[in-house]
Amino acid sequence: MIRAVVTLSVLIAVATLVAWLADRPGQVMVRFGNYEVMAPLLVAAVGAAGLALLAIGAYRVWRFTRRAPREIAAWRAASRRARGYEALTRGLVAVAAGDPREARRQAGRADGLLGEPPLALLLSAQAAQIAGDEAEAERWFTRMLERPETEFLGLRGLLVQASRSGDAEAALDYARRAEALRADATWVQTTVLDLETRLGRWEDAQRTIERQIQDRRIAAPDGQRRRAVILAERARLAAVAGDAEGAGRLAEMAATLALDLAPAVALAAGWLAAAGKARAATKLVERAFAAAPHPDLVAAYVALDPGLDALARVKRITRLAATHPGHVEGEVALAHFALAAGLFGVARTHLEKAMAMAPTARVFRLLAEVEEREHGNGQAARERLMQAAGAAADPAWVCGHCGALAAAWSAACGHCHSFDRLAWRSPSQPVAALEPAPTLAALAGPTPLG
Repeated sequence: MIRAVVTLSVLIAVATLVAWLADRPGQVMVRFGNYEVMAPLLVAAVGAAGLALLAIGAYRVWRFTRRAPREIAAWRAASRRARGYEALTRGLVAVAAGDPREARRQAGRADGLLGEPPLALLLSAQAAQIAGDEAEAERWFTRMLERPETEFLGLRGLLVQASRSGDAEAALDYARRAEALRADATWVQTTVLDLETRLGRWEDAQRTIERQIQDRRIAAPDGQRRRAVILAERARLAAVAGDAEGAGRLAEMAATLALDLAPAVALAAGWLAAAGKARAATKLVERAFAAAPHPDLVAAYVALDPGLDALARVKRITRLAATHPGHVEGEVALAHFALAAGLFGVARTHLEKAMAMAPTARVFRLLAEVEEREHGNGQAARERLMQAAGAAADPAWVCGHCGALAAAWSAACGHCHSFDRLAWRSPSQPVAALEPAPTLAALAGPTPLG
């Protein structure tokens, strides 16, 4: 609307000017050398306007001739970019659809049209990956390291390649380089710690955790838990290597951070007792049992006073069980030591309580022994053993990631290497009865621990 008004206004102005000139008498003379040209004013004005338009047209032709090569080149480049990004789009769709042939074809087109931009490099690498060409994928990911904008993605791709090939050392190196570029990326933090624990680099893993806590990359409670688990693992390995003092110190630090790490608490209690700190060891085990009852704590508690007779042991375990009343581990421990002391009625009472909480195989095995030793009733004992065979599995160290059972606690699952996933619980599937804990069985005498 505005353009129409402006155009109409211009036409009216031109018409008015022409009419004004036509009404004005007079001539215009132009002298050029020996020539003179006389023309009416209106004709001269039209001629001047025509010359102006001709000059403008000539200038436009000159400018077009001068700029045409550059504009044509820019148009061709824009066309190549458009076709290149179209190839990229189709290639990424092919990757998502799992079509390696189409993905590689489009990656080649994009590479030829765009000249290896970041997305073309990534597409080429992913196309090689889904085609199963690991060497080609690694070559493309390595080329991505040459560009700052793709270096991080290249490192992640190489990390995945190294993990698939089982080269954990190389994967850890790539993960650490990625962390140096983007320490705030959650997957980088998780991967570095996971690889360090898989490789048994526990001191490095501890430094990683402490750095993450200091930089506030993980919540303080999570960091404290991970640090405790790593300290407990270092303590376990020190104990295996025969470094009792180092194991004890590390275990005490772990127990201070996480009382539910029963193996670390038991190890720390033994070290404290050996150092003449039996009272501190006793308090530590009692606090740990109150937080998370476990058979290792029962064994450690009895071991703190090895000179007790069978009845005194029952009294001592009664005090420990009272720190967490009504827990199945306390009832089973009381039944076990009461049975060792010949208190069959007391043992049966605690076993009935345990059965109401968790009727696992160990409870029926202990009931079988009560029947055999109290009444000499072999038939009743055999029936209890048959019940044990069909009962729920006894608690064990079970990996929460893969479900594998472990004979003893460790910071990483021996099957899937997951970090801090072992938990003391009954397996979800029935398994063969586990051997009784040798330390507790030996301390209690000839009676097996369920």
